[in-house]
Amino acid sequence: MEFTEVGYVSKVHGVKGQLVLKLTAEVKEEASVLFIEASGNKVPYFIEDWKETPGGSILRFEDVDDVDKARALCGKKVYADSGMVIEEEEAFNWLGFQIHDEKYGDLGAVVSVSHNGYQDLLHLQFRGKELLLPVVDDFIIEMKEEEKRMRYKAPEGLIEVYLDEGVEGLEDEGDRGDQKG
Repeated sequence: MEFTEVGYVSKVHGVKGQLVLKLTAEVKEEASVLFIEASGNKVPYFIEDWKETPGGSILRFEDVDDVDKARALCGKKVYADSGMVIEEEEAFNWLGFQIHDEKYGDLGAVVSVSHNGYQDLLHLQFRGKELLLPVVDDFIIEMKEEEKRMRYKAPEGLIEVYLDEGVEGLEDEGDRGDQKG
């Protein structure tokens, strides 16, 4: 059996041997056993109860039914059978993708990618300006992964903002703010 480290025992919770685990990897719900390192060995602990809380996962293991038994596990690394660990999705590689917009045509190739907390942002150079295009399913018309090409329909005004277009009629209000009348 192969093991993956999934976190550590943070502290005791309550008086009935419950433990707070700080997880560094996600474990499948059907996991029935975790392993805790003791004297160089990974000892199995069967899960009796598991609750997720904002402060960590609260677990109760079989045969850990008092504070002293629980305290003995504090600070120890926790492992799971590697088959019970949920793998993080590898980030999609957008670099080099050629983007074709419905309105502006070929925009160029993706030169870098960032993330704004909601979605990936594709960085391109177009007409001497940097464009940031959000990766949103509603804007992607067609994607050919093997050819590294994407047809895209930018939301109205997005590309214009980067190109300083579509702002006609706006005056430089900075000058007027200083005038007293």
